[in-house]
Amino acid sequence: MARFQLLPAENRFYDLFENGGANLLRAAELLQDLIDNFEQPEVKAMRIVEVERAGDTIVHQIDELLHKTLITPIDPQETQQRSEAIDDVVDIIEQIASIILLYKVESTTASARQLVAVLVASAREIKSATFPAKIPG
Repeated sequence: MARFQLLPAENRFYDLFENGGANLLRAAELLQDLIDNFEQPEVKAMRIVEVERAGDTIVHQIDELLHKTLITPIDPQETQQRSEAIDDVVDIIEQIASIILLYKVESTTASARQLVAVLVASAREIKSATFPAKIPG
């Protein structure tokens, strides 16, 4: 039996979370490219900065939507915590790229490449888990 609601729930949160998961994966893949193919680190770091800024925009969009929405698909506090957690990882990825430039790293190690591979695999899982099924409505 279909659920009746006087007011419809706001479903744009699903799209924003999907965008956040995709943004996280993009940042992780860019870091992997920087670590695995250590050439033009300044250019690659700037691409990561751009992705980090896009992530901030997604978090702001979620926050704005939370303030305008009466009925959310999940708890508002949980929505905010999830969006900030995804963005925190992107922030850390950007910090890693900045540290590589700051300390003038000239090459990477096998251990660094392995860690970044784990990060990318984790980001893929997060992306696939960010609201894979939308509630009809």
